[in-house]
Amino acid sequence: MNRRSIIGLLGFLLTLLFGGLALYKLNLREVGSALLEADYLFVAPALLATFCGYLLRAARWRVILLPSKEVSAGRLFSPLIIGFAVNNLLPARIGEFARAYLLGEKEGVSKSLSFATVVVERVLDGLTLIFALFLVSLLFPLPGWGRKMGLFSLLFFGGALAFLFLLLYGREEMSRVVKWLVSFLGLADRATQVVDSFAGGTEALRRRHLIPSLVLLSTLVWSCETISYLLLTLAFPLSLSPLTRVVAALFVMVVANLGVLIPSSPGYIGTFHFFAMSALAVFGAARETALSYAVVSHAMQYLLVTGLGLLFLWRENLSLFRISGEVASGG
Repeated sequence: MNRRSIIGLLGFLLTLLFGGLALYKLNLREVGSALLEADYLFVAPALLATFCGYLLRAARWRVILLPSKEVSAGRLFSPLIIGFAVNNLLPARIGEFARAYLLGEKEGVSKSLSFATVVVERVLDGLTLIFALFLVSLLFPLPGWGRKMGLFSLLFFGGALAFLFLLLYGREEMSRVVKWLVSFLGLADRATQVVDSFAGGTEALRRRHLIPSLVLLSTLVWSCETISYLLLTLAFPLSLSPLTRVVAALFVMVVANLGVLIPSSPGYIGTFHFFAMSALAVFGAARETALSYAVVSHAMQYLLVTGLGLLFLWRENLSLFRISGEVASGG
């Protein structure tokens, strides 16, 4: 069994685990009633907010790429959406590699540089989510598991950021170390090229004039996400004050998105539902209502991204099998 199969199996088992935890001692009839009684008029504006978030992601990706190549946000939107759609349809987060492959093919940049820009984006996302969790902690006492999640995430993304800066400012030393590690395989020169190319994809973090744009765009991306989650809270009978509702939406957004970092089945089924449900329950929502909210939120995002991704795949005459094969073979 290869590494990808092991990750896929682990994801499937964790999906069963978190799905089971979400459904444990739950009144499914009440879940159905909550879904039937929800006000779905709020789904359309929530979808619009989510869509705007992806447009802003494309704009941020453009800024990350600027030191290497200027590409319009419009041209980046298609590979970005396809990457997220592939994550919804295939295991092991192949979508992250698919984005790098598609960008490399479309814009003529190296795959390792392309992948580095995706890594930078994910680190920016993680740090923004951690800051949002800090804001929540100032307004609402976090449960113990929420504080632990924040600490673990800070260690993970802080470590990733430290690695990127080490690569940026110690590229020659890193190249020498990697070259020595793979020299017995006869891949020293190739490894050095990959390290240099990857480091080039992180160059935006060293350009001080780009940092404000990256911070602003990251804030706007997740503000759109929060607005989407907030609008969906209005679709369910939640007894929350206006301020508490905003804090609850922010907390659910953070916990759900940090929670899906755990390996799971394609589309984060089970993990998303468990974490979103658990986060909303902290604010007094019945577990049945909280799960109904998670189901609607997940379905809305899944259908939007997957539908757009499949549309772009068809328009560009691509297939999931071809992308998966190219990624598996190293593109």
